[in-house]
Amino acid sequence: MEDAIVSFIEYHLLELSYEKCDHENEEAELSLKIEEQTNEDNASLRRIILDVIFEGPIKGKISLAGTFNINNNFEYADGSNALRIIGSSILLPYARSIISFISAVDGSSPFIIPTLNLNNLFKDDSNMEEP
Repeated sequence: MEDAIVSFIEYHLLELSYEKCDHENEEAELSLKIEEQTNEDNASLRRIILDVIFEGPIKGKISLAGTFNINNNFEYADGSNALRIIGSSILLPYARSIISFISAVDGSSPFIIPTLNLNNLFKDDSNMEEP
């Protein structure tokens, strides 16, 4: 069996802000910022930072950093979004879980970040922040 081309090592919660608003019937607006960083000491390690900013019935931001190990078989081209897509796909469920838990603690209906097709999101490079 072949090794995975990218291995997820760990994630860290970098920032969390949450505020309830009086806009209960308002639909939430989401924006994502995804940044990729290279480890200077180990070229096979990469860090993906995912920021999810939301505004509507609640307002806030969650920022997660995930560490990934890249296998030698990973074909990495400059300007490729592959690792950003993989990293975001892995980190987004953690962000979704944290926000739904925090928003439900006071007995309210939880705020659930919708599932997103990140492949479609990355077809437009303007949605990404450059490192």
